[in-house]
Amino acid sequence: MRQRTAFSRTPFLCRNNFRGILLLTTSNLFLWTEDLSVATQQVDEQHKGLLDLFNQLHASISEKRGNDTSREIFEALVESTRLHFLFEESMMRLTHYVGYPAHKTQHEFLMEQICAVQTKLDNETGEITIDFLNSHKIWWENHIRGSDRDFSVHYEQSELNKSADHENAIASEERATWWKFW
Repeated sequence: MRQRTAFSRTPFLCRNNFRGILLLTTSNLFLWTEDLSVATQQVDEQHKGLLDLFNQLHASISEKRGNDTSREIFEALVESTRLHFLFEESMMRLTHYVGYPAHKTQHEFLMEQICAVQTKLDNETGEITIDFLNSHKIWWENHIRGSDRDFSVHYEQSELNKSADHENAIASEERATWWKFW
């Protein structure tokens, strides 16, 4: 299990800008639908995991489960996002994707926003708001349906994907026949 890092005990106050009325819901913030699929299984699974963490964070804040719980989920979301971006960017470089610089800029934009919130939480001068979650939900939906899908088309035609498909087919065949060697 990953060790927790020391972090501040920042209050997680949820508010929106609708005349000061607190609107919280325990329903999922994100729902996975097939129109979010980029047709690359590993990337889709990572996206589902990120959406699940957003839903966990939303529920933690909405249900007032406590600062430590919310911060732990937020930290997991930050780390998962960082690793997901590294994975995607590696695939882009390996396949010589021409849209890589613009895609990387989008990733950097989101990470800057997330890091700014982390800094405010560490300094006890900020909070994770429903507005923050909603704006990131919109960012993720647009990013997946746009830039990620554009890359997916490129990846599907790449040699890297073809070699990965071939290796997966061989591995599946080996798993199916392992018993013959006993």
